[in-house]
Amino acid sequence: MRLFNAIEFEAQPWKSWFEFGNSYPVGENSIIEFLNQVSSRVLSSPEARQFPDAATFGFFCRETNIRRYLSELSELKHMRGIGTVLHIAPGNIPINFAYSLVMGLLSGNSNILRLPTKNFDQATFLIRVLTDVANEPQHLEVSRRILLFRSDRDSKALLELVGSSDGLVVWGGDATVEHFQMLPRKAMSRDVMFPSRVSTAILSASAIEGLSPEELDKLALGFYHDTYLVDQNACSSPSQVVWIGDEKSYISASSIFWKSVAHQVKSRYSTWSTTGIEKLLDVFRKVEEAGRSIKLESNSAIVTRSRDMHFRNEPLRFGAFAEVVVSNIQESGPFLRSNEQTVTYFGLDKQRLFECVSSLGRSNVERIVPVGKALDIGLNWDGKDTLVLLSRRIELS
Repeated sequence: MRLFNAIEFEAQPWKSWFEFGNSYPVGENSIIEFLNQVSSRVLSSPEARQFPDAATFGFFCRETNIRRYLSELSELKHMRGIGTVLHIAPGNIPINFAYSLVMGLLSGNSNILRLPTKNFDQATFLIRVLTDVANEPQHLEVSRRILLFRSDRDSKALLELVGSSDGLVVWGGDATVEHFQMLPRKAMSRDVMFPSRVSTAILSASAIEGLSPEELDKLALGFYHDTYLVDQNACSSPSQVVWIGDEKSYISASSIFWKSVAHQVKSRYSTWSTTGIEKLLDVFRKVEEAGRSIKLESNSAIVTRSRDMHFRNEPLRFGAFAEVVVSNIQESGPFLRSNEQTVTYFGLDKQRLFECVSSLGRSNVERIVPVGKALDIGLNWDGKDTLVLLSRRIELS
């Protein structure tokens, strides 16, 4: 396993050792052992304490967790990968590439993965761990199935790979997905696309009013992890907060909630000087699009929110949130957008939320998870069972 820069990748020296086109059984023990070693190395590293998202990936890779996913697959012993899968990681989510790689490895494929051009500290940490473990003698077979690289989007070598790979996994906005969909590919190529989505947090005002200071801090930290940890760039990060309660409860609960969120941001968020400008530009664009003034509420410069309906339109990033107040769960349904992906919740019954979502003919909600779990990626993501989509089941009769 190696990481190639743009110049090295274009020269394609990796063709001499990478197992291009090879496929393997789904859920091989060698892959599980490799991922479990990665998990141990991540979780035992002091650096993991600096990067909550990297630590979450470490827990994800544990053998018990991986085997739980595999146990849900029927006919596992008859499943095999499709060959070489090319992964295009998003440029704004630091460790998404690592989850995509796990999907490709467990589904029995050799994997070529394009990393973001921007260097993220947690990505650098994970790449080092993955490389160190992959290059250990017992994992050399797995190492030959992994190639990481950086390149321009119009790189000649990249375009050749798109046309020759057996599968293509693209994470990014709609424009990125459309770009790669337009490129020539093999007729039998398996394409797994993850386009733009939006997400919502639904909170019970009365439940938040009843929290102790310690419980409120825990909730605010979970919300911080869902949002500010990735600057709301993840499709599963809420850009909209729906409050369940009357106006009086909303005023009381939102006041203490956003104050606690602001406290978490001030103590943990280190890039406000640059992202704050970007957020203000987003807000100015919304005002320009609306052609009128938009009323904003703000506990501080790092938390901006509005109940103006125009504020619900994309993009909302860097601590900008649309707010909606409704009296019960059923009334929240019409505010879930057609490209809604994840609903995070607090103080509410998840079954009632499911029934509310299910009653909406136009909703595409894929996940209903507690606040703090928005970024917990699984092998079934965005309604797509990746281990099935990136493999083939051989029929025996």
